Amino acid sequence: MLRSIPLNKLTQKMRKTSQYERDDIVPGTGEPVDVVAGRISAIAEQDPTPGRKGRPEEFFALVAALYIWNVDNRFSNPVQQIAQSCGSTWRAAANWVRLARRRGFLTEGRERCPGGELTPEALRVLAGAPRRER
Repeated sequence: MLRSIPLNKLTQKMRKTSQYERDDIVPGTGEPVDVVAGRISAIAEQDPTPGRKGRPEEFFALVAALYIWNVDNRFSNPVQQIAQSCGSTWRAAANWVRLARRRGFLTEGRERCPGGELTPEALRVLAGAPRRER
């Protein structure tokens, strides 16, 4: 009897209808999701293949913040959500999140589960504070 209830379809429909009712401010930025996604895609479009020089710190801090927002809003695949909102491929978005973790802007989550936290370094970059000397 319970198997006949389409829970997955109901959950997706509810997410679509309540999308504008959620708190859409990305943590650490004070900006709405669409603005943060626009900033990420603008930086990515500005230099599609950055090569050795890489992307700026701000880019990876924004990716980490958007990833945390997607995890907090319980999206089952936060990387796919980043890809959709930024107009990129899943592979590119997954690489961005991996590099954000490697650069110290996002902590590790539990194994095989989306998650993590913004680090103090990410919050510093998002606040626009000057770079700390190492």
